[in-house]
Amino acid sequence: MKILLVDDEPLELLNLKKILNDFGERDVILVENGLDAIDTLKNEQIDMIFLDIKMPGLSGLETLEIIRKDWPDKVVAIVSAYSDFQYAQKAIELGASSYLLKPFRKQDFIETFMKLRTLWDEKRSRNMLFKQSLLENLIYGEGHLPNSEVLRYFTFIPKVVVTIKCELANWKENFVNYFSQIEGYLTPEPIGDVFLYITSKQNLEITMEKILQLEIELGDSFVYGYGVSNQLKNSYQDALKYMDTKDESIVNRSMQFIQTNYYKALTLTDVAQAVHVSVSHLNRLLKKEKGKTFTEILLNVRINKAKELLKQNYNVEVVSDMVGFNSPAYFAVSFKKFTGISPSQYKRGIG
Repeated sequence: MKILLVDDEPLELLNLKKILNDFGERDVILVENGLDAIDTLKNEQIDMIFLDIKMPGLSGLETLEIIRKDWPDKVVAIVSAYSDFQYAQKAIELGASSYLLKPFRKQDFIETFMKLRTLWDEKRSRNMLFKQSLLENLIYGEGHLPNSEVLRYFTFIPKVVVTIKCELANWKENFVNYFSQIEGYLTPEPIGDVFLYITSKQNLEITMEKILQLEIELGDSFVYGYGVSNQLKNSYQDALKYMDTKDESIVNRSMQFIQTNYYKALTLTDVAQAVHVSVSHLNRLLKKEKGKTFTEILLNVRINKAKELLKQNYNVEVVSDMVGFNSPAYFAVSFKKFTGISPSQYKRGIG
C-alpha cells in the first residue's frame, strides 16, 4: 500500500509518517501542498491519502474535488483543525471517507487509518472484480474502449496476455508479490479455465523473464501461454494457442538443442535449462512425445552421427570422441546394441 500525506506543516508530516512506519507501513510519501499532491497522483500509484484542509494555494477541499474527479477510487481522509460542521459536511459531499480533527491522539489516527485500510481492501476487491468483468467484455465481446478509458482503470495499455494454470495453493499471492514492480493485473478469478495476467508491451521482456523463472521453480504445476497483439482479444487467443502447443514446442526445441550439442557431456539438466523448463517436466514430455528417455534419445543421436562419420572413413576411436563417448569400448558396445554390428564392421560396409 502506498500512502500520501499532505500537510503544509513539515513537523506534522514527519509525525504522521513515524506513526505509520511504527505501524509497519513503509511506503509513505510526504508533500506540503495540494498542487504537489496532484502531481504525485499523476506519477505514483497512490492508494490512501491524508489531506489537510487548510493549505496555501489549493485548499484541502479544492484538492479533494480534483481527486474525486480524476481519481475517484482513492481512499481519502480529511485532517482539519476546524470542527465547524459545514467543513465536515462539504468534505463528506466531496467523497472523503473520514474527517479527523486536530489535535488528535496517536490512537485516533491509527483507528482512522485502520478504518481506511478496511475500506481500501473492500474497494480493491470490488475494483479487481470490475476490472475482470471489463476484461471479459474486451476479450469476448465486440465492444471497444478508447485508450483514455483503459488507462483510467489499468494505468497502462494492455497488449500482453499471459494465461496461467497452477495447482499450488497461495500461488496468486506469491505471483502478485513477485510482479509487484511491474505494471500489470492478475484476474482474481479464472476466465474460462485459466487465470489472466495482462501488462503492456513495454513490460514484455521482464514479464517473460519472470514467467520463465517461475516455470523452472514451480515445475509441472505451473503452466502458461502468452500472446502479444495490439488487440487484447487476439493476445488472449494467441496465449491459449501457445498453451495448447507449448509441450510440442518444448520437445522440438529440446531435440534441436540435443542435435546441436550431442558431442558434449550433455545432461538432461543442461537441456532443461536451455529450453527454460524443469528437469522433471522435460523428462515427462520426452517420454510422452518420443516414447524414450533422454539417455536413449541422446544415444540414438550420437550413434546416427557416428554412422555418418564412419562412412566418411574416420578412425573408430576418433569417431567415438567426436560424438561424445568417454571411451572407444563403450562406444563399440553402444553402437553394436543399436545396429547389430560393430563400428569397424559398419565402416567396412558389412551389414
